Order: sequence, then structure tokens, then C-alpha cells
Amino acid sequence: MPPVQALLEHHHAWEVRGLVLCGRFRVWCGAEQDCGPGDVFALPANAAHAEAAGPEGAELLIGRKHPNYRARHPAPSTAP
Repeated sequence: MPPVQALLEHHHAWEVRGLVLCGRFRVWCGAEQDCGPGDVFALPANAAHAEAAGPEGAELLIGRKHPNYRARHPAPSTAP
């Protein structure tokens, strides 16, 4: 995320878990989390939140868990 880039309050239909690889990243979801390298943040599905990169930017690894993933992608059968 480029330096000081910010996203105003928004939400998504999926859960988010993020890992800060480098830089600073702040997320507001009820309370502010100021995250640095190695910190993990989590956002529940449909939670209103805002976010911003620090002055040096932020590199993030983001995972999303869609609410209907299992319905669309059932686990493979283990039966012979």
C-alpha cells in the first residue's frame, strides 16, 4: 500500500486476516490497531472499518474467507 494511502470506512462480505510484512498499517474497526512488521490483524465479515498505510507505506499479505466458500467448494471425498 503506498505511503499514507487511506481507505475510508467500508465493509466486505468476507472475513479478512492480514499480516504486515513491512512498513506500518493502521486499521480502525471499533478500536484502532497500529500494526508493524510481523503483526496480524483480523476483520469479521461485514464489519465497517477504515485503514491507512504509514508514512513509509505498508506491504501486506491478505487472506479472505468468503462466507459461502464451502458451499461452492466442498471438501474432496475420502471414500475409496
